[in-house]
Amino acid sequence: MPYVNFSTNASVPYGSDLRNTVYLISHCWFLMFNVINVSYLAIFEGFIYGRLKHNFIMKLTFAACLLQIPSCCTSIHRYNINEEHGIYGILGTFFGLLAFTPFNIAYVYMFFHKNSKNFIKAGSIIWIILAIACMLVTLKVWETDNFAYFQVYIAASTAWHIVANIRLLLAHKRGDVKIDPSIGTADEVNKTLLVAIILELAAGLGAATKTVALQYPGTGLTFSMLVAVSRYAGNMDFMKSDYTSIP
Repeated sequence: MPYVNFSTNASVPYGSDLRNTVYLISHCWFLMFNVINVSYLAIFEGFIYGRLKHNFIMKLTFAACLLQIPSCCTSIHRYNINEEHGIYGILGTFFGLLAFTPFNIAYVYMFFHKNSKNFIKAGSIIWIILAIACMLVTLKVWETDNFAYFQVYIAASTAWHIVANIRLLLAHKRGDVKIDPSIGTADEVNKTLLVAIILELAAGLGAATKTVALQYPGTGLTFSMLVAVSRYAGNMDFMKSDYTSIP
């Protein structure tokens, strides 16, 4: 009997070799996305091009990708030791919520763009409170519901990313937000945002199928989409005027 079947869904019995193997491999893919994200941002955007320090949204992206790495590592470890809902599951949820907080705050800037100064404080506080509330509820119901509320939080976050990307794309097409052509042409920016929307939607639909091999790598892909979008969003005029000048 094969140990790996990538059509496996969440209904596979707890503790089985098939469940542990597929979940472990899927989290390895999730980890791979963020190791690549962090490496790219640190080496290329930070060290080589020196653009990371001038791009506040990219800084939030870097924090999100970096914080997701220990979450993935705890998940890999718990399936490796056949202890899916032990202390490492709680730690994974904690680091996952830490990672998604700057992730979601980055999209507050993009959703409100021109008016982000008026909404960023409230928007950030809301996402921080939601993360704390999710962690507290998860701890309270861990023995019965374990990751249930965290999964709802991730689904809501993905929907938020899609809506924010759509709003920024429409604003850019209308000319409400602009970017220096030396950073990216209008066509490049529009295509990047469109691809991010499509892939975020695909990741959300993949997760909805409960197919393990789609759910966790798909979530990793959403972090990479933020990396791509942050290159442009962090250099648009609504961020440039408040935080830095384009190098």
